Amino acid sequence: MEDRPVGKPCSILVPRIWSILTLIFSIFTQRITKSAECAAIGGHFAMANTGEYALRDSLRPEDWSDFIPAWRLPGWSRSGKFLVPDGSDVSKRLDGKVAVVTGVSDRGIGGAIAERLADDGAAVTILWMERPDRLIHRLERRGHSFVEARCDVKSTPSIKAAVDACMSEFGQVDILVNNAGIEDVHNFEDGTDDVWENLLDVNLLGTMRMTRSVLPYLTEPEGVIVNISSVLGMAGCTGFGAYSATKAGLIGLTQSLAAELAPRRMRCVGVAPALVFTPMMQRHLSNGDTSMEESLNQSHPLGVGAARDVASAVAFLASPEARWITGTTLPLGWMPSFPLPFGQPDTAGQASLHQSSKSPAEKTSPVKLPVTDAAHAPRKKESEGTIEPVLPIADS
Repeated sequence: MEDRPVGKPCSILVPRIWSILTLIFSIFTQRITKSAECAAIGGHFAMANTGEYALRDSLRPEDWSDFIPAWRLPGWSRSGKFLVPDGSDVSKRLDGKVAVVTGVSDRGIGGAIAERLADDGAAVTILWMERPDRLIHRLERRGHSFVEARCDVKSTPSIKAAVDACMSEFGQVDILVNNAGIEDVHNFEDGTDDVWENLLDVNLLGTMRMTRSVLPYLTEPEGVIVNISSVLGMAGCTGFGAYSATKAGLIGLTQSLAAELAPRRMRCVGVAPALVFTPMMQRHLSNGDTSMEESLNQSHPLGVGAARDVASAVAFLASPEARWITGTTLPLGWMPSFPLPFGQPDTAGQASLHQSSKSPAEKTSPVKLPVTDAAHAPRKKESEGTIEPVLPIADS
């Protein structure tokens, strides 16, 4: 009788058994929240809040609570939130840099920025109004160098104490990220002086106070300031008049400060994110309907963003790779557009250039637009029988 194999070779079974035992050990030695799942895909083990499995290259940190740090698989090592093959080129472009980030929270843009800068090698000073315990726990567990302090950007003494804490710990500041900000939505005529002054005090004056306090210590040359503005500083939106004014002020501050610092080889840049999923935005989206979803899709051609998207842009602008960029504010997640009702592709498939045999006069009929000045009303060309618009001419 022909002999048949009764099992797989040891060379195959042993690595698999070792991986399973290592994973079991890590599960019992780590705190696992009820909302977490353990995902194992192609050697990338993660704890996911969303329940959606994804490859390492497409993971979004805000969707994943943390990676299991205690175990080690042969050929793999941990870099920040990711497991990477040994010997791979992991970016540490901010090694030796010290960053100060204001307005840090557990789930907001500031926390994502601080975490990304730390993952890229920077020592980070985290300034907060409400202590980000989860973020601090992650940074401690991953061995990042950081110092944290409460800081109210409306108070110059509070800012000075925070800057002193940074200098006492690290002795230098290379990167300042002005992220602290608040919002208030109201009809402009209903705005009160108290509300407006508070918005200005935090969003604009707070950035100016912090920058003024850090500048004497900012590394010269190569120091960089990154201001977190908003799409609403570049484009208007009902209910955000006062907020937009503060964010537009940041854009102007960025431009002027960049010119002032350029002779010292220091840079000032900004980012203007569109809608980002943060607790600040959650209350606007919680009562949304279909029409809101359609509006969001039209204004966000690449979809609504995540805090990680802003953090990635800030990390680049703060790095030596952006050494030739200053004075500009980078739009994120949106683009200037003017959605005219024509010039769009025919999605219904009712007309085709290859199938129509109608004459030009039968194919289309001119759209009648309201005019406010009879002198500029469309007139008919007698020779062609078509409507020709009359363009307004500036008065001489």
